[in-house]
Amino acid sequence: MYRALELISLTIDAQIGKHSLAELTRLYEFVADYYLGDQIYPVDGEWLQKYFDSFIYQYLKEKNEEHSK
Repeated sequence: MYRALELISLTIDAQIGKHSLAELTRLYEFVADYYLGDQIYPVDGEWLQKYFDSFIYQYLKEKNEEHSK
């Protein structure tokens, strides 16, 4: 869990000035709150799984489209 937060933080540092910064910082807050906080956000393990699954789905979709060309 601490490693996950560290990786998100490093990704945020690498994205300074880019459009994805707001979403990454929000993700950091959600993950930190879920594992370490008072759970002030309506986030649970199922929500986090669905959130990350959407990226896997998009990656696989794009990869499949590349191979179809």
